[in-house]
Amino acid sequence: MKLDQRIGMMLTEQVTLERLAEAAYRAVASWADFQSFPGLTKWADGEADEEREHQLKILNYLRDRDRAMLQAVPAPQFDFADYADALEYLLKIEQGVSAALNRIVEEAGVVGCYATQELIWPLLPIQVQSEKTLNDALIKVRRSNQIDLLDFELWEG
Repeated sequence: MKLDQRIGMMLTEQVTLERLAEAAYRAVASWADFQSFPGLTKWADGEADEEREHQLKILNYLRDRDRAMLQAVPAPQFDFADYADALEYLLKIEQGVSAALNRIVEEAGVVGCYATQELIWPLLPIQVQSEKTLNDALIKVRRSNQIDLLDFELWEG
């Protein structure tokens, strides 16, 4: 089944956002490893793997219906002022991903592309949880002076 052209473009852009999110998590993991934050390193690498799963799910959906074309992915930020700065960066990335997913669901409903809605719906609760996890971590980081203990609590506990 051929996709509506606008939906196809939106899904292609979503693949790019998911690839950027994966790269952002890998960049934070690298920074955290260099800063000796093993908890954040491990967690961010795991989140990067999840972002890769999302992009492949959407990419395969595109391939089944049309020719999937990849766009260039901007380089992620790789240096951060501190722990909170790294988390804020990831939260902004996740918020952008969430907003784009919501736009796809809305547009798919307008054009009657219900298979696309079914593809995207399961990703939305994951986005809510990702944003909550990052927001909660930011709150804790901002009120704590013991980052090393907090690092363990956030990602190992």
